[in-house]
Amino acid sequence: MYPLNRLSQIAPQKAKQFFNMGITSVEELAEFFPRKYYDFRTVTPIKNLVAGEIAVVYGKVIRMLVGKSTNTLVIQDADGDCMNITWFHTDYLFKQFRIGEWSYFAGKVSEFQLNWVICNPVMVSKEADNILRIYPIYSKVKGMSDTYLRESIEAAINFLELNQNEPQKDLLAKNLMLIGCIDALREVHAPTSRERYKKARTRVAFETIYHFYAALKAKESLILASEIGPLSESAVTERFINTGLPFALTTGQASVVATIMEEVKAGRRLHSIVSGDVGCGKTVVAIITSVLMAENGFQTAVIAPMLVLAKQHYEEFARMTAGVRIFGRELRIALLTGETRKSERNKIQKQLERQEIDVLIGTHAILSGDIKFSRLGMTIIDEEHKFGVAQKAELEGYDRAGIHHLAMTATPIPRSMAMTIYGGNVAVLPIQTKPKGRKETITRQCFKVEDAFAVIRSEIHMGHQAYIVCPFIETSKDEKFKEVISVAQAEHMLNRFIQSNPGFNPRVKLISGDMKSEEILSNVNLFETGQADILISTSIVEVGVNIPNATTICIMSAGRFGLAALHQLRGRVGRNSLQGYCLLYEQQKNEKLDILCSTTNGFEIAEKDLELRGPGDLMGSRQTGINEIIDLMMARPKLTALVRKALF
Repeated sequence: MYPLNRLSQIAPQKAKQFFNMGITSVEELAEFFPRKYYDFRTVTPIKNLVAGEIAVVYGKVIRMLVGKSTNTLVIQDADGDCMNITWFHTDYLFKQFRIGEWSYFAGKVSEFQLNWVICNPVMVSKEADNILRIYPIYSKVKGMSDTYLRESIEAAINFLELNQNEPQKDLLAKNLMLIGCIDALREVHAPTSRERYKKARTRVAFETIYHFYAALKAKESLILASEIGPLSESAVTERFINTGLPFALTTGQASVVATIMEEVKAGRRLHSIVSGDVGCGKTVVAIITSVLMAENGFQTAVIAPMLVLAKQHYEEFARMTAGVRIFGRELRIALLTGETRKSERNKIQKQLERQEIDVLIGTHAILSGDIKFSRLGMTIIDEEHKFGVAQKAELEGYDRAGIHHLAMTATPIPRSMAMTIYGGNVAVLPIQTKPKGRKETITRQCFKVEDAFAVIRSEIHMGHQAYIVCPFIETSKDEKFKEVISVAQAEHMLNRFIQSNPGFNPRVKLISGDMKSEEILSNVNLFETGQADILISTSIVEVGVNIPNATTICIMSAGRFGLAALHQLRGRVGRNSLQGYCLLYEQQKNEKLDILCSTTNGFEIAEKDLELRGPGDLMGSRQTGINEIIDLMMARPKLTALVRKALF
C-alpha cells in the first residue's frame, strides 16, 4: 500500500482528518466508496414534483430575493410553473446567477407557503453534462468539504493508475473475465449503468479477497519456522497457571494455552488468531504467553488500537502478575502510548535496549521507528485490523524476523468459517467457554425508553452502574436518520426521566469519539472508580472498557447497529458474578434484535449474522475488519475459491 503522504496535494491537516476516518493509504482513499447515490439523470417538471423526494428541475431565473439569512431564486420551467431555490447563510452560488439565465437544480423537494422549494441544492449547473448523471453521496469527513473529498478521491485513483504494478493479480483478474481495477473504482464512484456497476462491485470484491490471500501467502514461509528456536523453560509459567492465578482456567483457555506452549517449545513459529466471545478471557492467555516468553529470556510487545484498551491491559497485566518472579526478580511491565511524555519515552527506550523490560504494553506508539527491543520474541496484537498501513508494515518487519505473532479478536469465528477462509495457513484458536460464576446476561427489547430507564434506576439504587450507548454523537440533519437517537438526545431523554422520578439523582458522564483522549480517559476513570453512575457514549465502548460493577447497558436505536456490534456492546456487562442486563430500545420489532434476545453465544450469532445479511451491499475494503472480510468471502464463495486456488 502507498501511504497517504504520496499524494502531494493532501496537506498534513487534511491527512489527519482522513486518518480520523480510518483512511491511511492511497488505496483506502480510492476505496472510500459512496454510502448512497442520487439518480439525477431525469429532469422533473415542476408540476410533477413530490414533497420529500430528490429531483432535478430545469428553469429560468425570473426573480432574485435577498433576505437576512436566506437568498432565493424564483425559477420558471418551460411549462410556465414556478418554484423557489433557497440557500441559507451563504450567497456564494446565489451571486453567480442573473435574471433570465437557465440552469439545472438538484436536491430535496419540500413545500413552503404553498410553493415548491429546494433548500441548499445538492448540485447546481448550467450545463446538462455536469448534472444529468448518477451522483454519489459520501459519509461526512469532519472539517472537509464534499468538493475537496471528491477531488482527493479522484487524485488517489489517478495516482494508482500511474503507479499500480501487480501483474500477477491483474492477469488473474483478466483470466476471470473481470473489468480493470481502475475502471471499477471509477464506476463505483460514478456509476454509468446498473450492469457495469455490478461488474465493478465484483472487481472491488476480488481486490479485497486477493490481497487477503496474498498476505497469507507472504507469511506462509514464516509460519513454518522461527529464528527464536525452541523454548525450553516453562516451570515458572506452569506454577503461575496452577497457583498464581486467582481462578482456574476454563477448558477453552487451557486448550489455547496448551497449543501455544506446544508450538513455541517445538521451535515452530507461532502465527495464530485467538478468537473468542466477549468476556471469554483472551487477556489471560496473553498474560500467560508473556510470562512464558520472559521465562525464556524474550521480550513481548502487547499492542492495542485504543488508548483506553492499552491502559486497561497494562493494569490487568500488572495486577495479575504481581508476585511472579523470573530470574529472582518480578516481571517488569511498562506502558507506552502517544500520551507518554518524551522523558518517560526515552527512559523506556533505554530500558528496552538493556532488556530491563519484559513486557511493553501500548498503542501503535510502540510501532514507531525509534522504539527498538533488545530481544523481542512475541508480538500480541489486539484487534489487528484496526491498525493503519504504516503500523502493519512495521508488524510485517517483525514477521520477517521470525518473531512469534499472536492476534486476538473479539469477533467469534466459527471453526467451519475459519477453515473455509484460512485453511491450514493460520491457526485459529477459539475460546468457547466463559469463566465460572458468570451469569447469562438478560437481553430484551424495550419499546418504551421509560422501561429501560426504570431498570437502570433500579440497578443504580442497588449500587451498580449503567451504560447508555447511541449510534450518533449529535442529532443528524439527514431525513433518513431523523429517528436515530444521538448522545445529546439520550442525555435529554434521561434528564426528563430523572426530573419525573424524585429521589433518582445519578451522576452522569458522556464520552464520544470526537472528544480529546485525556477527556475520554478522565470520564472513563470517573466511571471506573465509581464516581459516575451512568456513562452515555457512542459505540467507542464496544471494545476494551471493563467495569465489572456496570450491570446494565441500554442501547438506543438498537436496530441501527449490526448484530456483531450489538453482541460486543452487550459484553460490557455481566463481567463478574452480578446479573447483567442488556436493554435494546427500538420502537419496532426487529429480527436482528430477536436473535440477540434468543442467544448469548457469539459463535452462533456470527453464523446467524451472516445468514441474516447475506451478500447485501458487501464490496470489501482492504482495511475492513476481519468479520467483514469473512462476510464478503462467504457471500462470494465461487470468486473466493478461484482466488484461493490460484494463489495456493
